[in-house]
Amino acid sequence: MKTRTKDVENSKESGPLNEALDLPPVAPPRNATTISSSDGGSVRSKLKKAPRSNGAAASPSVPAVPSIKESMTTGSTKGRSVLKKSALTGTTRLHCVVCKVHWASSEYSGIACSLTCIERFWQDGPTDPRMCNACHRRPKLQDQQQCGGTCADMAKAACLVCKFRPKDGKHDLCGLTCKRVAMKLAPFILEVPRDHTVYDMVERHFKRAWKGSHSSIPAITKVFKIIENEDLQRPYELYRVDVADPNGAFGQGIYTSSASSKAYDFCKADGALLLNKVVLGRVRQVNNWYEVTNCPQGYNSVVFEHKNGTRNETILYSDDAIRPVFLIMFQ
Repeated sequence: MKTRTKDVENSKESGPLNEALDLPPVAPPRNATTISSSDGGSVRSKLKKAPRSNGAAASPSVPAVPSIKESMTTGSTKGRSVLKKSALTGTTRLHCVVCKVHWASSEYSGIACSLTCIERFWQDGPTDPRMCNACHRRPKLQDQQQCGGTCADMAKAACLVCKFRPKDGKHDLCGLTCKRVAMKLAPFILEVPRDHTVYDMVERHFKRAWKGSHSSIPAITKVFKIIENEDLQRPYELYRVDVADPNGAFGQGIYTSSASSKAYDFCKADGALLLNKVVLGRVRQVNNWYEVTNCPQGYNSVVFEHKNGTRNETILYSDDAIRPVFLIMFQ
């Protein structure tokens, strides 16, 4: 049985963040997003034939490598489609931006050559910080991280790990390749770029969940994605399956809230919030403080909609029912 910890606040709503994380549906429990206080145009290659002398064909072992200006053009298509088309086509080939020895592979958007170089890039960062952080082929514009509008659009929807390929729909990574990279190094946290779609999603969710009228909504300054390894995630998944079985001042537990304003009361400007996912299972609704002092038999959680939900209390009775997803900083 867990002791009451006011430094953890979470939500019971299943809307925006569950959709963003693409969590699988589970019946009958309600999977909840939580707030916790704790602490077209396309990018394509422009082929240029190698010069021929005396009618002889250029040697196939020495492919012509065009300049950046020749090899890439800009367009206006946003997000996923741009990134998918960013792999160079035809006979034009460019070297991996990490090792600079092997040819870049279309599997890695024409940027890297292998999973090994993806890992190196993620751990060590770009080999040339002067280059655009999306295409990694052209210099950044002054006071910007990208080389132009097309790459700026690409970066907003890029995988948080490799930053090469588009994130996979509602997930924050691009697919199994980057998931394997992340699992090898987990647990860890990743700072989400301020202009990224994931940052926008977290900020919108925090503002929508703010129910306090006594103060203004604080400005978020940093958002971190929390990556857990399989050992940490497994108990949560098992617990979710377990409470899905229909047969199978509120006491000691993890005290949470769906109202970001309530969570913020426990951390203030010099603290931090955890945005979590939780499994509520079968919920016992109560109307007064101390109506129950432990987990009621046959239930998995307790919800007290204090002051019409503006001071919501949601109490969980198992660590396996909650997992952090994002860390929000205010200073």
